[in-house]
Amino acid sequence: MVFKPRMIFTTYVAAINADGTKYPPGPGRFIRIYTDTDIGQSQAPVDYSIDSSGIVQHRFLASADPTITFIRLRAELYDNNIKIPGSDDEQRAIRYLSPSNSYLQVTSSTETPRVGDFMLFRVNITQYVDFVYYHITSAGKLIFTNILPMDGARQKTFDVGMSREMAPSAHILVYYVRYDGEIVADSMNFHLNTSSVTNHVNITINRRKDFTGNTIEVLAYASPQSYVAFAGLGLVQTRLFPPGNHFSSVMVNNFFN
Repeated sequence: MVFKPRMIFTTYVAAINADGTKYPPGPGRFIRIYTDTDIGQSQAPVDYSIDSSGIVQHRFLASADPTITFIRLRAELYDNNIKIPGSDDEQRAIRYLSPSNSYLQVTSSTETPRVGDFMLFRVNITQYVDFVYYHITSAGKLIFTNILPMDGARQKTFDVGMSREMAPSAHILVYYVRYDGEIVADSMNFHLNTSSVTNHVNITINRRKDFTGNTIEVLAYASPQSYVAFAGLGLVQTRLFPPGNHFSSVMVNNFFN
């Protein structure tokens, strides 16, 4: 991994058991994270309580000290306020290389972007520029591009409407070009939910539609303007497939496109 001076560095730590299952929350159970650099400890250790997900997020502002080229994050797991032996883990990051010490970072505050909604992005830069440029690609195609005027600021927030062409995942590239030709850039991947509205679908089967038992009626209930599709298979054929829903939201979206 890499870090950028004067930019937010984010990492995630998961607490798991030896068999890979989530480490459950409880009294006195937390993760302690130390942040060190190649010139010494940069900040006091931070404790994070463990919730039902077993994952904690550690964020901090990377130092602007030009002599720091290396960051080490060390995590420890505690139970009943006592460190669990052998629970140490480390993550390391090196300084992003820029000949002019110019950096750019793009982040998003939208946790669950959906098709049909807007996604918020924030750009941070370390030097003043007139414009930054951004492109959004998906499946190897350029979907959207625009120019963002910075208006004398080093931080700017902008929104982009999420289209079906960006599903199920997309990539945003943000950059500017310095006067000496250096390209200062950052990028991130994001995933989209193909439905912007939660649509609960229910099905009821009436086995005695014509009182003979030879005909059944299938009743589907969903939101107005919805499409409902059915797939019928014989008992022998169903045993050839794994149980559950054979259609994903991406498959349905591609079918109607």
